[in-house]
Amino acid sequence: MTTIIGIKVNSILCQAGPAIRDFCGNQHCSVTLRGAAVALLFFAIRHGYAFMRGRPGLGLGDVKLAGVAGAWLDWLVIPIAIELAAFSALTAYLLQHIVLARSISPTKRLPFGTFFAPAIWVSWLFEARLFG
Repeated sequence: MTTIIGIKVNSILCQAGPAIRDFCGNQHCSVTLRGAAVALLFFAIRHGYAFMRGRPGLGLGDVKLAGVAGAWLDWLVIPIAIELAAFSALTAYLLQHIVLARSISPTKRLPFGTFFAPAIWVSWLFEARLFG
């Protein structure tokens, strides 16, 4: 289920980019709309998860950080940052349980922002190197 949601999110982000770029004539409008669109998408994921599971999955800090990612990164790099953060968070979670020999709990809290902020920075460096 999570993989399907991730594929849909990446598809929405990649399709929305050119539409917003065509709608906005200047750079400031594009950056503002991109940040708002990504924050709104994370906000919808937050509420959808809470509705389906009965408990919050993402905090509002993650939603705000997604807005920052939208303002900093281009449309093509935003999904890379999200995937990099998710992969590093899951890897750290699994390594922690392997090293400490604990059982894996589906209700364990994991701060996504701790992994999302460095992923945004690395993706920004990647974007600057690739497009700059």
